[in-house]
Amino acid sequence: MNNNIVENRWKNTRKELNKFRNEYLKLNKNTQDKIQDLFNSLNITYQDLSKIISKRDQDRLERKIDSWKQKKIFKGYFKYRVEELMKGQINYRNLIEILLYGIEIEEQEENKDSIYNLFINCSLDCYNQGRKDLKKKEKSILPQVLLTTFLMTAVNGTMWKDYIDAYYLTNMQEIQKRYLISLQQGKIPDIYDDTWQRTFEIQQNRLIDINNTKYSGGIDKYVTTYGNLAYLEASDNDNQQVKFVSDLCDNVTEMCSYMDGMIFNTKNRNVFKRPIGKTVKDLTLQTIDVIGLVLGINLPPIEEHFHWCHSVLTYITDKSTDELREEIFIKNGLSANNKYTKEKHKPPILLEEIDITNEQNIYNTLEKYEKVIKNDIIENAIVITEEGKVYQCFGNETNVWPDIDLGEKLLNSYVTHNHPKKETNYSFSEADIRLFEKFNLSKLRGVDDKYIYEFDRNKQNILKNPTFDDNELGFEHIKSIQYAIDHNIFYKRWEND
Repeated sequence: MNNNIVENRWKNTRKELNKFRNEYLKLNKNTQDKIQDLFNSLNITYQDLSKIISKRDQDRLERKIDSWKQKKIFKGYFKYRVEELMKGQINYRNLIEILLYGIEIEEQEENKDSIYNLFINCSLDCYNQGRKDLKKKEKSILPQVLLTTFLMTAVNGTMWKDYIDAYYLTNMQEIQKRYLISLQQGKIPDIYDDTWQRTFEIQQNRLIDINNTKYSGGIDKYVTTYGNLAYLEASDNDNQQVKFVSDLCDNVTEMCSYMDGMIFNTKNRNVFKRPIGKTVKDLTLQTIDVIGLVLGINLPPIEEHFHWCHSVLTYITDKSTDELREEIFIKNGLSANNKYTKEKHKPPILLEEIDITNEQNIYNTLEKYEKVIKNDIIENAIVITEEGKVYQCFGNETNVWPDIDLGEKLLNSYVTHNHPKKETNYSFSEADIRLFEKFNLSKLRGVDDKYIYEFDRNKQNILKNPTFDDNELGFEHIKSIQYAIDHNIFYKRWEND
């Protein structure tokens, strides 16, 4: 039964994914040709990398930048990175990075419409499956609200735009690194040999991998998320009951198998139990209380420790509301009078009060407590409110909740927090950025074993001296830079003393 429901839901989606992959592989072959042409045209040695480029290559670079501007692809982090490199004299290492990045951005632009059509076609199919299940008339166009929702939906903490930008940046960095290794070894780079082709294959599979009946990769992750959202949109604004259906594949997680068969309301309150944890070893059975369906919690793909989740929800229309409500409580091991309980954690404490009219007091206070919390195994947040009260909030190994602890006191405040060594990604997380936005924080800082990073909405020097360590640029760091560019926010990351 499960297999039939899951297979039917994704049958058309998988046809579209196969079609997209075939087109993408052809496009990527053209990209590989461009890369080989670039390597052939440079004709340099490893010792030439630090040399300033010739007048001919300088003119060539300027023509390429003009062409990128005409194509309207010279923007975002790509534009920012190129302009940063061009502030000084360009050497051949810089030139290689810029031209490789441009080739990847050109592919991204050429791939854009195919990806958009893939998302639309798959989502429309799932949307009409939902309307058919609810005995509603099918439609030929997706509701506009879904298109807007897709742009704002974060899958595993990342929106599609950020994911695809990081994908092409990572591709460029990998190719650049392999090219430099070839030069160091005195080899003429031949991207058509087996070693290079394996690199391209890994990159292709990172975006979309199809191995017989197994589907994975970034595109698969987002298209299944959008498909589930589209299916649910078929109910319009009416509350409906849906059943969670796990694919129960060989790699099914305990979370998905445990939730298989659970019944949820699409708009009303749901109280249920499910295993939660960052890793398999961390899983604990916890009580969840949410309104409607929350992506990653009771709306697939289910998050926590990563896996390729193809679970779905399906409407139940042949039972009364009372019967369904009773099933919800029985299936989830709860009683009808079960009360909502927040995760228990140590309450915040008031550390001191300071004069915030003196900006140096704020800096000194944040830095003082950062030294205290930097190496803690749990997350802590230090909050300086508008009144100058300094609080310490306590979390666990992966989270801290100053918003829950302090509520409106957090508005316009100054906040710093630590990322434990085992959890840090060396910059702000998606949750950090949401906190910065929601409470209009004046300053948000983070500290870990290697870096300190800072958002400040009141500083004029936008993106002053961000760290660009090619060996550890990091996806979260890229997202923070892009966020700062898009919102005109000061961002800086520097090494921890």
